[in-house]
Amino acid sequence: MGSIKTKDESNRQWSYSTNKSLALSSTYNLLQLTSKVYRLFYSTLPSRTI
Repeated sequence: MGSIKTKDESNRQWSYSTNKSLALSSTYNLLQLTSKVYRLFYSTLPSRTI
């Protein structure tokens, strides 16, 4: 019983760290996409100082 619990704990820890890294990478990708969209949007605007 004890070994099963330990395995469950390690799986939970692993899935938690995996989810955390996935969330970080998706947030980073979202920021990259947002900056691309902003750049595209501002390049279509008539040039003016903001």
